[in-house]
Amino acid sequence: MKRIAAIAAFLFLLSGSTIPQQAKPVLTKQATPSLPSYRWEFFDLNNIHCTLNNTGPFADYQRTNSSGFFWPKGSPKSAIYTAGIWLAGIHRPTGQVRTAVQDYQSEYLPGTINGVFHSAANDTLKLANPNSERYRVYKVNAGDTMARDFREWPGDLGAPYEDRNGNGVWDAGIDRPHITGGQTLWCVYNDGRAAPHLTVAKTEPMGVEVQATYFGFNTVSFLRDVMFLRWKVINKSDAHYDDAFFGIWMDPDLGDANDDCVGIDTLRRMMYVYNANDSDKGASGYGKAPPALGVSFMRTPQQTGPVSGSSVLPLYAFNPMIYPFCFDCDPPPFDPYTLLKGLSLWRKPYADPSTGSVTRYPLAGDPVTGTGWVQLDSSFKGRDVRCVMSTGPMTLAPGDTQMVEAAIIITRGSDHLNSITRLRQSADLVQEFFNDRYTTYDTPPPPPEPPPVPQFVELTQNYPNPFNPVTRIVYTVPDLGAPYPVRLEVFDVLGKKAADLVNGPVASGTYQADWDAGAHPGGVYFYRLSVGGTTVVKKMLLLK
Repeated sequence: MKRIAAIAAFLFLLSGSTIPQQAKPVLTKQATPSLPSYRWEFFDLNNIHCTLNNTGPFADYQRTNSSGFFWPKGSPKSAIYTAGIWLAGIHRPTGQVRTAVQDYQSEYLPGTINGVFHSAANDTLKLANPNSERYRVYKVNAGDTMARDFREWPGDLGAPYEDRNGNGVWDAGIDRPHITGGQTLWCVYNDGRAAPHLTVAKTEPMGVEVQATYFGFNTVSFLRDVMFLRWKVINKSDAHYDDAFFGIWMDPDLGDANDDCVGIDTLRRMMYVYNANDSDKGASGYGKAPPALGVSFMRTPQQTGPVSGSSVLPLYAFNPMIYPFCFDCDPPPFDPYTLLKGLSLWRKPYADPSTGSVTRYPLAGDPVTGTGWVQLDSSFKGRDVRCVMSTGPMTLAPGDTQMVEAAIIITRGSDHLNSITRLRQSADLVQEFFNDRYTTYDTPPPPPEPPPVPQFVELTQNYPNPFNPVTRIVYTVPDLGAPYPVRLEVFDVLGKKAADLVNGPVASGTYQADWDAGAHPGGVYFYRLSVGGTTVVKKMLLLK
């Protein structure tokens, strides 16, 4: 089993220090306790099999203490051990650094923040119950309308949906999940509870809610080795966060973890991992011609303000982290904020060894041509690596929402360096696809087309069913030239009328009627739609 430090404070970063000849023993990553709030699902549409956690980390199967990103799907070869997002900024008015980060543990728990989170107090009253089944990871595949997650899709919590009646509000039973590509997964989590912060960066909570969407395609060849990630970050606290940064952190294990190299492609806003040589050995190795994997920003946040207007934030910094850890260096406490700003753990800037110039992009050279600063030419050649890339700075005001999107891309070439070339080519195609052919669901949609004229009387199955105490019935009245007498009634098993939901002239269209059965005993009921000489009857079950 891969060995890592239990506390991220001992990460050794590329800062010019030497690695001790004998590293002290380190602890293994601890598997997550079997808590009811922790749930996993798997993106598995194309050639990728990736584990997703409702506390935020992706490509991390904490339940079994194993890697979470396998490629190709169905093989035992993994490329990422764990990954997550980092958010940090200066809390106004206290001036404190606050974080909401994920590494081997997470500062987030499942659920929403309901109302304004008071950042000066442990405002747990605003936080949803993290153990609720409502805050699981939802997974839907195109065309699978009978799946439980399709029927229970949480559009009211922020999950993307198709507004089929155009009223701007999620209506269960009418609206449908918005499935991008062939498979979409969604979950929501927040950092409002203090306890998870005590084991990672040790700051007070920020009070942010994150709505995470993961999706992919299995149609175009170059998209079969890609998974897209989208994070909607909402500041639900009463505080401003100044000089804030968003980052993506990962611990890649490209087959054998002990011969990996990392780098940053600033042109493509992509951090990547590749093998130090053309033979990835060991039981978990890829063998000859190992692949290369990259994580690329597709879309970064926007910084808004009265002076600058609105501008898309650039790639700000890249920070490589190299194993083994420097236990003898007595480093300061783990500080994600420092790393997001492009400084080493010792709060010192990086310097390119070939030029002496200060840079926020160490290892930005080209391993394929052997030019510039690359890990292959350093004393860290072929190591167990971690890395984080960031975008910013920005100000998060109360209520601000920022959208960040990224793609995980993996490719295999004729050798370990050609895999990097192939990765760059694929990254360009993916970015072009994202820019030209893909529109995020939060973009204002075009004007809706006029709804088709109904041709038949339709009565759908009530939702939810079974129910207690309220259920919704959707029905369709065909074009009869003018409003036509319509009746929608509910009866018990003895034929006694329990409710008269609709009774009068109704124009052509699709409608919904809710029945509150709180005053009625549990059991089987029938609902009947009568339009002219057409009658449709369906059955439903009230549980009490």
